[in-house]
Amino acid sequence: MKKILVAVALVSALAATAASAASYEGKWGVSLANSSFPVGVTFGLGKTAAVDLGVGFSSSKSGVEGASSLSNFGVEAGVRGALMQTENANLFVRGFGSYYSAANYGSSFVRNATGDTPKLNTMKFGAQLGFEWWPASIVSVYARHGIAYTSQKSNADGAVAATSFGLEGETLGQAGFCLWFGGK
Repeated sequence: MKKILVAVALVSALAATAASAASYEGKWGVSLANSSFPVGVTFGLGKTAAVDLGVGFSSSKSGVEGASSLSNFGVEAGVRGALMQTENANLFVRGFGSYYSAANYGSSFVRNATGDTPKLNTMKFGAQLGFEWWPASIVSVYARHGIAYTSQKSNADGAVAATSFGLEGETLGQAGFCLWFGGK
């Protein structure tokens, strides 16, 4: 019985704060966004606009003596603007740009002709259409999908630069959530 009363009180408190949830005005948030840039922050620019910043890092070792480790680092920035807002939902468009670098370190046999560590640098620019639902004023859940121009360049021997234009957000799109602070 005690658990049920606590659950009802929590749901009531969340529902009472949802009326002004969909506005970004005066808010900032911490988010989990996607696999390349999992940790992010969002800053509200007004009622309908926000800036997203994300970072990602990973490092792995092969486990074979003398073999290299692979390190990845990336940053992403985006600006979103609400096309349509309700009390607890936004339909938004988001423009973004990202930079991602992957490198092999620690192996004498993984070097290019100049002795540098081979790196693959990726730059991406695109636009996404997204939907954001605010079950409470302090949390939002979103999904987005779009298109992107991607340019890849490597300093490895014999590497060829590549560019592409295609879908962004894998097959089903990107999903994430944001925990919000502040607000007006």
